Amino acid sequence: MRILLNNAIEHVVDDEKVELTLQSGETLQADVVIYGIGISANDQLAREANLDTANGIVIDEACRTCDPAIFAGGDVAITRLIMVHYTAAKAGETPITRRKLPLPQC
Repeated sequence: MRILLNNAIEHVVDDEKVELTLQSGETLQADVVIYGIGISANDQLAREANLDTANGIVIDEACRTCDPAIFAGGDVAITRLIMVHYTAAKAGETPITRRKLPLPQC
């Protein structure tokens, strides 16, 4: 397995092997390509409105911000409830993966 960080894929050809061209011009062939994209929430408007931000708009369980007249939701909203869903998803990931792949038990 080869892990490439800070690269961008320009072009992909799906044939018997996947062939992809990186933004640098390098061409690679692979059986499988796993591509991860990182983004940051655009909280500029929230910062201009003096809302609490932490790489997103901080909300409570009712989607309220620190301003009682402003609510937020979606990917830009940051709440501990998101972590609950993430933790639940991670907990279910291993049993599902073990059914699909012959991984050794720890």
